Amino acid sequence: MTSHFHIVNDSGVPVHVALSTAGVVQYCKNDVAPKTDFTWTLNDAIWHDLTVIPSNGQNKINVRDNNAWKIAEIVVGSAGVLAAAGAAPFTGGASLAIAAAAIGGVVAVGTTVVSLTNFFLHPAAISNLYAPDGYDVDIQGGNLVGHMNGGEFIATGFNPIVLQWRNHSTKSHGTVTAPK
Repeated sequence: MTSHFHIVNDSGVPVHVALSTAGVVQYCKNDVAPKTDFTWTLNDAIWHDLTVIPSNGQNKINVRDNNAWKIAEIVVGSAGVLAAAGAAPFTGGASLAIAAAAIGGVVAVGTTVVSLTNFFLHPAAISNLYAPDGYDVDIQGGNLVGHMNGGEFIATGFNPIVLQWRNHSTKSHGTVTAPK
């Protein structure tokens, strides 16, 4: 029985995605860029857990390392995530391309100065996905948020990762939000 897991990264950051069974990673895809998608074709009749980990450029999932997806929280250094993402979406729909070079946590973009510190981006997970049913998963969140202070954007964190899923067979659906 063939089924498809279609994953869309609509978040503001690159992510790593893993399907595991009984704590063992069966499938993984690293560095899924924002605004891209992929599909896994599965031929098994088992239950899976899907985990999405925001990328910090160094925390890739490896199928041979069965504990890679069990990370409780990922520390994302602001320079590392911006370099990996290539762009930092801001709330309100505006977006600035941010150069990968961040010295001392301050980046100049045009006439705007962006002040950055280290933030946490937690993984999100969906449990008990029955492979023969097939699923669509939309990854959202991960947007850099903050406020303007004169000509300086003060980053205060990221929106949490949100997973919206839909079962192809039963048409059931749901939303999972990572902790802040």
